[in-house]
Amino acid sequence: MSKLFYTIISIFCMQAVFAGVLTVSNAPISPGQYATIVSAINAASTGDTILIQGTAFNYGSFSVNKNLVFIGPGHNPSDKQNSSPAVLDDISIGGLGSGSKYYGLNVNSFVTSATVTNVVISNCLIRYRIELRHRTSNNWVVDGCIFTSTDINIRGNAQGYGVNNFLARNCVFNGRIWDFPALDNGYNYVTNCVFLKNDGSHSLESTNYFYVTNTIFYRARPTFTGWVSFDKCSSFQTNGGSNTFTANSNGLSRTVYENTDPLFENFPAAGASFNYAHDYRLKSTSPLKNAGTDATDLGVFGGTQFSNILLGYNQNGIPLNPYIKLFNITGSSSVNAGDNLQISVEAKVRN
Repeated sequence: MSKLFYTIISIFCMQAVFAGVLTVSNAPISPGQYATIVSAINAASTGDTILIQGTAFNYGSFSVNKNLVFIGPGHNPSDKQNSSPAVLDDISIGGLGSGSKYYGLNVNSFVTSATVTNVVISNCLIRYRIELRHRTSNNWVVDGCIFTSTDINIRGNAQGYGVNNFLARNCVFNGRIWDFPALDNGYNYVTNCVFLKNDGSHSLESTNYFYVTNTIFYRARPTFTGWVSFDKCSSFQTNGGSNTFTANSNGLSRTVYENTDPLFENFPAAGASFNYAHDYRLKSTSPLKNAGTDATDLGVFGGTQFSNILLGYNQNGIPLNPYIKLFNITGSSSVNAGDNLQISVEAKVRN
């Protein structure tokens, strides 16, 4: 059954990316081509895609020094035949890992081990943080991700001197962005995000030359240390601080919504950290509907751009690839060699 599962998914992925596809599973009763991610990386060529099956076992930590695409089943694939996520620990990305992409994974952290550029991390759940330890690690896109730590979610390690065009888009933060003290010759961006709580710290701490748009701060301070420009952002019930936005660092006028309830579809009035039961869509009566710089909603369900194989923010982190929703043996489960096994398969695609 597992071989059929991977055959179906591999066909779709090969059509999408026009490169080699390798499958990984560390479950002994449902093997992929490789039992570990490290062995799949060693066998992969630049541009290949590695499909990681969700299992009950942690895949551990590994290093990436090739331009590869990693696709998991989603960090909460509740409507799939196999509802287990692909859980990983720490991913260390080296210089040759520039251009690599990561979709639909449950990861503890992403850390650079050299200057790394053009990385995409999309619709992943990140339990700890993304950490840029090297200068000029430019052109990162982090979209549709959920950060569950209430401490530092994205850390520049003072390597903000020379980090340009870092974009966090359509993400939910339980914590804060920290330690991007300056830049080389560009800017960094936060748009259509939701900050839920950061234990009284600044949401943007020691950050310089950040543009923040279409973002909701709920219990999280919309204040900062450094150079930050806000526009079309809102605050409500901030934790240990004022609901007001301080003046923009560039002195330009902007529109902000201070102490304004966003009216999420389903969210505790007193606020809370991220939970899959929440619904961060805006009610039709929300003052933040269609109020963004692009005339879409503030928060994670607004915006008009997203990474290439995903279709907007997805609460469960499920990539756009077709996947098995239902798999049943409709005939006898015991057949002789050479006889036919009758099965029924239902697939689904998000579009």
